Amino acid sequence: AQYRGVALLRNHITIIPKSSTLLQKGDHLYLSLPSNTIAQLTSLIGKESKPIKKIMIVGETSLALSTAQRLENSYDLTVVISHKKKANNFLKL
Repeated sequence: AQYRGVALLRNHITIIPKSSTLLQKGDHLYLSLPSNTIAQLTSLIGKESKPIKKIMIVGETSLALSTAQRLENSYDLTVVISHKKKANNFLKL
């Protein structure tokens, strides 16, 4: 598939959708898709895309760190780290 649901916001709860997840009225679905398919998707669903303002990164891997460093000056960025010690090490870098 060209489009992949990566997160679903339902009643203020974030859900990671599975192939069996059904959309309900009021859901907000976040998709990952190739940039060259955005116009096709917006035409299909009848909505315009919105500019990205906020980004959340979950994890403390080197990929998460390098991604956060590249995005921190352009977006409202939140990084979620599970362990306090790892968070302190992450902040020092």
